[in-house]
Amino acid sequence: MYKTYVNGNIIRFTPGSNNNTSKTYIAIQNSDTGEILDSLPLYYEFTENFVPANEIQTESTYVFKISYINTTAYPNGQYVAYFLGTFQPHALCYLTDGTDHTGDLVTLFANTDNEVVVTKYSEEFFAYKYNCDIKYVTKRVEEGSPFSVEKLGIVFDSKQGEEFDAIISNSVAVENSIYYNKKASTTNDTVTITTLMLPWLDVHQKVSYKKQQESITHEYIIKSISHDLSALTTTITMYRFYPLYV
Repeated sequence: MYKTYVNGNIIRFTPGSNNNTSKTYIAIQNSDTGEILDSLPLYYEFTENFVPANEIQTESTYVFKISYINTTAYPNGQYVAYFLGTFQPHALCYLTDGTDHTGDLVTLFANTDNEVVVTKYSEEFFAYKYNCDIKYVTKRVEEGSPFSVEKLGIVFDSKQGEEFDAIISNSVAVENSIYYNKKASTTNDTVTITTLMLPWLDVHQKVSYKKQQESITHEYIIKSISHDLSALTTTITMYRFYPLYV
């Protein structure tokens, strides 16, 4: 099927052995002549960083993309192979409030051959629970978030179909898992207040506010604002601002 390298080709493979070198190369056999084509460096997607030893395991199926690049390292042009990850990209992102769960152990798949004891709400916990490579599990921390796993428990939201079926690399799957986790949590922690008119305020400004039932002042981003000139009041809807942790 393959006679030469073609820019943009995406190829699936199952390795015959684990890669055990710090610099991994890959080559394809010419389907007509049996000749082995030139070995290509196997880099992480859109970088010149080699896939390290033991990243590729015999029990999995992987995908790489042939790309022709012209960079400082390859001024005359060069075919390289970009490692896209597993054949079916799978990533997971979860939100925690930063609680230390050290010593809080749970048993998954009890009384089965797959039984395992892990720390609750750790990356390892989610990797085992949802059969996701731990390298592609992202832990987000937002202290005090009402949408954390500590507050709500696990709210599983699987993305599939439509544009998600077009994802071909683990790195893009990771980016999407983080984006949709943030979209479903951070901007939904909203509060609406009415106060004396504040004509200088506008949307997207950051303000400080303390809820009556809380003792701590938090920062918020103004989402919408309206003024009642007859009552001389301002109604503000704002969402909680969190520092960025990923």
